[in-house]
Amino acid sequence: FYHAATKQSSWEKPKELMDKVELADATTAWKEYSAPGGRRYYYNKLTKQSRWTMPDELKEARGTAKVVTDGAAPTNEKPATGIDNPPPVSQSV
Repeated sequence: FYHAATKQSSWEKPKELMDKVELADATTAWKEYSAPGGRRYYYNKLTKQSRWTMPDELKEARGTAKVVTDGAAPTNEKPATGIDNPPPVSQSV
């Protein structure tokens, strides 16, 4: 991202351009990525842990953002993946 007025560049999206969910994600150490083939996984930049399922901390942050954005209560429904206990992600990010 490039800011023309300040001539500053950044790899990270500025908070001013983030939507409510992105701002909520920024409050946690977890980040969502896509593996080759499109499958989503989650990586904790502090603990260096990766996993296939969304961490509770991220669910809570996104649930709070959803309440703020549409006024609806967050749901705890999990997306259907067809895999009950996926293996940990072994590739590095």
